[in-house]
Amino acid sequence: MSDASETSCHNLDEAKWNWKEVQALLQCDEDLQSPSKPPYVNVLRKQSVYFSASIFAIHVSLIKQESTTYVTGLKFVSDDKSTSMGYALPGGWIMHEIKQFKGFEVALSERGIHALRIIVDDHSSPSSWIGSTHKASITNRLVLQQNADALEASFDYYKMVTLSVGHKLLSVKSRQPAKPSWIDHMMKNALWYPMPPPRKLYFNHESFLGGDPLVPGYRPVAWGLFGGDDGSRLSSLTGITFALGMDFIKRMSFVYAGEDSPTTHMRVGTPPWPSRGYTDCSEHFRINGPGGESINRVQALVKDCDRITERYFGRKEPLYYKVSWAPLM
Repeated sequence: MSDASETSCHNLDEAKWNWKEVQALLQCDEDLQSPSKPPYVNVLRKQSVYFSASIFAIHVSLIKQESTTYVTGLKFVSDDKSTSMGYALPGGWIMHEIKQFKGFEVALSERGIHALRIIVDDHSSPSSWIGSTHKASITNRLVLQQNADALEASFDYYKMVTLSVGHKLLSVKSRQPAKPSWIDHMMKNALWYPMPPPRKLYFNHESFLGGDPLVPGYRPVAWGLFGGDDGSRLSSLTGITFALGMDFIKRMSFVYAGEDSPTTHMRVGTPPWPSRGYTDCSEHFRINGPGGESINRVQALVKDCDRITERYFGRKEPLYYKVSWAPLM
């Protein structure tokens, strides 16, 4: 068995490669000031693998920690050798046989990568989840349209904290894939919590604040159907509670009334990191759903400096955002 190369993918000719990456909570830029001190993960080693031969098996090493798992290493087996990266736990390898390899569906959080699904081609079902997706964001960002040619991963003391999949770009004479629409780009590349939404949902492009999902960093998009799959719970919605951290909104809870409501609360969002030494407070807004009230405008204040918003949104954004809906006739 041979070890993966310590050479970074960024040392390869970038003009001939296309890379997609997912990250845990890394400090991408030391100059970006954070009002609180988040628990950044550390990168101790980085390894890359170039697939020069056909792969017929992928092994994943996992470690269980409390109620979840973390990926600690990968091993790729081809006709003439096997190549490993990361850390291998005794008896911890889980093997999946493949004929092709187009990347991974990934479950991750701010602490690292929890689980992987192996994607082989467009006509076969993906593997089952290897690892736990509990309280993790899900993304299809590392699923390629063609076979993967290389892989890069970073590790802290015991687990994987970044993962990149790369492929060689098609020649100029080859037919290039069409540029995806905004919603297709978001559906594929965003980190969705708690899972990718169904395609039938409508997203308001003009008011979306997340910026390009491919900007480096761990920035999940949380969503939830607070009216139920068919809107039947809207009439029993009695309030919305915002859980507030020291300088940000941590989550939203929707409160319902009535015996027909299967639950009394539904939460959207999770804390991006623990609030150390600070007790959360909350703000509750009453809604008289049965009386005919409806939400027709949401206004949010983004408290940030121009340089940070320019980094994440690609342009300087105003401090206030409004989302309005026209009344249904």
